[in-house]
Amino acid sequence: METCDECGSMMSSMGDEWICRSCGFNYSDDPGASEDTIETVRNEKSERRSTQNELAKVRKKLKLVTNTVIPLSCPDCSEEGVSLEIQDNSSPEFVCEKCDYRWKPDK
Repeated sequence: METCDECGSMMSSMGDEWICRSCGFNYSDDPGASEDTIETVRNEKSERRSTQNELAKVRKKLKLVTNTVIPLSCPDCSEEGVSLEIQDNSSPEFVCEKCDYRWKPDK
């Protein structure tokens, strides 16, 4: 069974052609491909899966951070209890648990 180079989903074999069921990416088996070429492709796929697994672990850790209350005082209401919120493509923000005031950490 092959995995898609574009999206990582499982591919189906139709004769000498492999087609991704999810994104439609396809390629043909090359009967003249050398074992070195085939092994290189397998290694690249393995490295890509490894990188995707590492990214998933980092994302999981970041979610844990965002759910943690930090013992800091809010600059707006002076109450203690702040969470760190990290969103995709955005810099992190502190959020007061009491008044919902938001601010960026000092750099």
